[in-house]
Amino acid sequence: METTPWLRFEVSEQAYAIPLASVVEVTGAARPHLIPRSPLEIGGVLNVRGELLTGSKSKRHRHVLVLERGELRIGVLVGNVRRIERELAAEPPSDDAADVELVRWVIQDDTALGLVDPEGLIERATMLLTDQRKQPGGQETWQTGF
Repeated sequence: METTPWLRFEVSEQAYAIPLASVVEVTGAARPHLIPRSPLEIGGVLNVRGELLTGSKSKRHRHVLVLERGELRIGVLVGNVRRIERELAAEPPSDDAADVELVRWVIQDDTALGLVDPEGLIERATMLLTDQRKQPGGQETWQTGF
């Protein structure tokens, strides 16, 4: 049983949760401003009270979860923020479904729930925003689609 408080939210009608302590702020979402030649995983830049945040895209976003590490702040666009849960009575999935890199899947109330790794999410954002993505030959992975 997970004993840490979790913030539950949805992305494309799929339920997720992230440790509440990792979320600095939840705010309403505006449409991100696109950055030319930026990776597809980066949705653009958001202006939140004069501070620029990089935001990843979501089909229908209504809220932004703000995460930070040091001076790096990222905004994760999500569909809806549902509620805070003091603890999750979650079980591992009954089948052998593989976890995605940043999400550990569990079953709660007979529904799949993705537990998001906030540190992994920040690491991924850092990688996307730096030269760590370069492929052999000097071309970045996002450039191969153009």
